[in-house]
Amino acid sequence: LADGGYSYWPGSRSRASDWGTSYAGHFLLAARDKQFFVSTSALSKWAKYQQQAARSFSLDRSKSRYNQSQQLLNQAYRLYTISLYGMPELSAMNLLRQERDLPSTASFLLAAAYALNSKQNIALDLITNANTDIKEYRSYSQTYGSELRDMALIAQTMQYLDRNNEAAILLKGIIGKLNSGRWYSTQSLAHGIMAVAQIGAKGTSKSINARLEGVGISNQDISYDQTIFTMEFNPDNESSPNVLIENRGQTVLYASIQMSGQSSPTEVLKTNPENQNITLSVKYKNVDGSPIDVSRIPQGTDFVAEVSIKNMNAKGSQLEELALTQIIPSGWEIRSGRLSNLAVFKQDDYEYRDIRDDRVHTFFDLQGTQTYSLILNATYEGKFVLPPVQVEAMYDKSIFAVSKAKEVLVVRN
Repeated sequence: LADGGYSYWPGSRSRASDWGTSYAGHFLLAARDKQFFVSTSALSKWAKYQQQAARSFSLDRSKSRYNQSQQLLNQAYRLYTISLYGMPELSAMNLLRQERDLPSTASFLLAAAYALNSKQNIALDLITNANTDIKEYRSYSQTYGSELRDMALIAQTMQYLDRNNEAAILLKGIIGKLNSGRWYSTQSLAHGIMAVAQIGAKGTSKSINARLEGVGISNQDISYDQTIFTMEFNPDNESSPNVLIENRGQTVLYASIQMSGQSSPTEVLKTNPENQNITLSVKYKNVDGSPIDVSRIPQGTDFVAEVSIKNMNAKGSQLEELALTQIIPSGWEIRSGRLSNLAVFKQDDYEYRDIRDDRVHTFFDLQGTQTYSLILNATYEGKFVLPPVQVEAMYDKSIFAVSKAKEVLVVRN
């Protein structure tokens, strides 16, 4: 934004996101420190915004206890990141330090801010009774946190305070969570990986000495003068899926396998509808509102895809930060908005919409039932796969719904 803050969605003219602004600046600073180009002007504007926000912070005590804890955590992260930049707000730090109910993670972030400004005694005093045993949790808005994210921030604080044993214990837990295969948000993963990179490399060898066997790699001996070694292979081309790694060095090596690829049309068509905590219905209509069977549709036809999502939360509370993904068969095209004045076209409010050549992502909060529509055109003759429509909470994998995939025909009119 013009004032140096960062909004949650690109192109948004709304106010800056408190946590998002600190998070963006934090990783821009990390990129700069690794010699990537980062605009000096952008960082300067960001720092001035953070300073002003820190100075004007006032805890709204009329809010719930949870909301107040999120406000305090936002302020602590803000103060920590501008200390990383080198423009500490000591007055605001001292004010926050007086709060009696400072959350543990906020205490560690504030301690890190003091440690970065050579005030170790104050930092150590702040974390004397702070809890490092973070229970599993998810925050679906405001700070979008998890136990992994908080463990990573706390571990970095321990490093600033030269509490290396405590940092190592936390790091082991972080690595375990990263390798668990469990779902974490992008932010949680980013903080976890940053902690591993910053703390795991401290005081360790800067090279790798190992032997790899299996998956067609010809029993390679690896002597690599870096802290990370990667190699690619296609498991479909291998007779055995096993990989043997022998560490011949003096430091611990951490191995992981990452898989990427695209499902075949046959696999996509096997997708079964399922849902949890929300329901999803997809209807296709002619421009006059009558139903249309998209399994066989004349070439050149304009029609509407209407998706309705219903909140099935037993408590009736609003679900926040949901993402709806609609992928279009390659024989269809997304029409421009010039037909959106059609009576059949239903469109509830959303926070952001990303329209691409072959898909549309819609982001929104959900209270009851909301409907979103696309105007499509059956453009190219042939047989195509209509992928499933899916909606999910961005920060809670237990909230999702998926429709069934199907084959569709576009026939010559």
